Amino acid sequence: MRKSIVLRESITIAASAEKICSYISDLSNDVHWRPEVEKMEVNGAAGVGQEVIEYITIYRFFRVVTPTVVKALDFPNRFEVETPATHPTWVHCIRSMEPQENGDVLFTVQLSFSLDNLKQILPFIPPAWAVRMWYQPRIRRYLRRLKTIMEMAG
Repeated sequence: MRKSIVLRESITIAASAEKICSYISDLSNDVHWRPEVEKMEVNGAAGVGQEVIEYITIYRFFRVVTPTVVKALDFPNRFEVETPATHPTWVHCIRSMEPQENGDVLFTVQLSFSLDNLKQILPFIPPAWAVRMWYQPRIRRYLRRLKTIMEMAG
């Protein structure tokens, strides 16, 4: 079995679950709130089964191309993508919206991936604790950026 890591971060957003889910389930919007995303090549109709190829650049030099398939869309509560079984590495992302009593929404991203994914950008696989230290703050920044976008849109 491959070594993998699970990262989870949440943020409260003053917007409806419907608005947030509509935005984050349109993966072409990832370029606006995830800075390393160059583009998302979206193929097929929106919803379960839609194929997406993610192109990201890390530190301006390392390019990673990751195909994913929409595995679940429980509007407006949950959105899930995962790499196809035929892909040599594994990535799984769950984005969920949990309405709060005050009308805000607790938005959570759970990103799981096999550490061998890092072979695309590094000559070695670092330990999980080092990957967590490096990537967890990035996810927090993504969420803050998404919060700003959602709350500024009114």
